[in-house]
Amino acid sequence: MRSSAILLTMLCGISLAQNATQRIQNQINATPKGGTLVIPAGTYDINCSLKLLSDRHYIGQPGTVLRTRGGFIFATPHNNSHDITISGFTLDGGGISLDGTEPADRITITGNTIQNIHTVSDNWTIQNGIFIPGGLKNGRIDHNSFINIIVGPVFPDESTKGGGITAYGLDHTSITYNTFHRVVEGMHITFSQSFPSSAVIISNNKGTQIHRIPIEIQAGNNTGLTVANNTFSDFLVPYYGTFGLSIVPDGATGVSITGNTVLGPPPPADPRAHYGMGLEVSGVGTVVTNNRIEGDWHPGIGIGTGPGAIVTSNIACGSEAGKAIHTYLTPAPKNVTIRDNIQVLKCP
Repeated sequence: MRSSAILLTMLCGISLAQNATQRIQNQINATPKGGTLVIPAGTYDINCSLKLLSDRHYIGQPGTVLRTRGGFIFATPHNNSHDITISGFTLDGGGISLDGTEPADRITITGNTIQNIHTVSDNWTIQNGIFIPGGLKNGRIDHNSFINIIVGPVFPDESTKGGGITAYGLDHTSITYNTFHRVVEGMHITFSQSFPSSAVIISNNKGTQIHRIPIEIQAGNNTGLTVANNTFSDFLVPYYGTFGLSIVPDGATGVSITGNTVLGPPPPADPRAHYGMGLEVSGVGTVVTNNRIEGDWHPGIGIGTGPGAIVTSNIACGSEAGKAIHTYLTPAPKNVTIRDNIQVLKCP
């Protein structure tokens, strides 16, 4: 395969010598089980998803750019995705789908840049950098950059779309050391899957210019979730739906939220307006400790359906509302411990 600049001029399914899609797909199909396909440096325009095969490694050399006008650039085998590595690519205009309703297994996505996804479509799934509809087991997503994933103008409301990572179920999977810049939501993870979930680690990620929520986690079919040492700041057009972190796996056990830093936006110009919570938490016996939540959040830390939550040794500061730490439901969850936190107007 030669390195070249490819001009996209035709739609998916129509052959054109200048288009790279079929040539790269042929290389994928020719890669043996257990083998590695290395795509040389160059810019390749892709007009429909490249269908990856399981039990193979796909590597982009430095300077390898795959570019599309919309849709996923890589799609893994439907309900049969396993033992795949995707590394070293710049994916421009589209991302990666782990295709199917069954969980993918042993997938590594590392060292990629996924950027410039602006596709206007009723199919919201293609507006994500990585989309995991059936769940992921034994996976690793690390050291990737998600940049400029925003569909349409950014208004101070729920209308703007575009996400870094969206996953429906994770098990024995880590999402670490990723960077997010100018995205609507960094990651949205829902533990509503049919399979058991444990040993999920989300740590050391960082982001700026996020419109809605850097990390949003929902549903409670999980035990032992760790969200640690993530840092987010400089929010983009913040509004009432902008939260620092929303970790609300209702019913999950063994959740640990520790060492995270959220530097919130300044107060809104309209005194009637307000942002969401700096850190929203739930779960059974969730431990919330050593987090730093700064800014004009409402409140700094809010505890939802969190019986037995332990909220200790955190810093909540920067505004009257932002220094508050309390439950927000009626009736309040039972046996919540809030102690030894620093709650001040002026951040130390």
